[in-house]
Amino acid sequence: MRYATEDEGARVAEVLAEAARRMAALRGAPPFRVFAATGPAPEPAWFAEGHRRDDVWQRITVRHGRSGQDEAALWVTSAVRDAAPVSLAESLRLERDGYPRADEDPSAREAGAGRMSRAEVVVGGAPRAADVLTEGTWWAARIEAATDTDTDADADAESVTVTVVGHQVPIGQVRLATVTDLGPYLDAREAELARRRA
Repeated sequence: MRYATEDEGARVAEVLAEAARRMAALRGAPPFRVFAATGPAPEPAWFAEGHRRDDVWQRITVRHGRSGQDEAALWVTSAVRDAAPVSLAESLRLERDGYPRADEDPSAREAGAGRMSRAEVVVGGAPRAADVLTEGTWWAARIEAATDTDTDADADAESVTVTVVGHQVPIGQVRLATVTDLGPYLDAREAELARRRA
């Protein structure tokens, strides 16, 4: 068995401390308009992932449901200033199959045989048209949520792209609403991680 050197241990501690600082900075009001599912959605709802570039948040994902290939789940990713948006097919595969290893060739991942269609997803109480890719019991949908209140008066507000990936959840029952406080989702993340560690 190899033990970590003092330098390696210090580096791990530094990385963990930085991750804790980033999570603490998200408590309270989100850095941009973030969405989560409401109504009949799998539980628990927790902060699953966030992506930053140059210390600016670009994507935040809220997950609904526990881990497990056979359990119903939803992933709701809100993105702004996204220089490299992920395709619907890749969004679906990332949630279904997991993220590739650092040494894995992305082109080697299974292409899938999905079906493209259009559907309506309710966002903030109003139906929105969405492009949808379906592969078996999995689907991925993309919606543009133009402004904070979706009124012409706020036409200059930042555009948010919402990608929803669902497994064993009918797209017709999905309802999205703006998250006003990420604190409960971060607390639920800690509870979920503790459950997995146990």
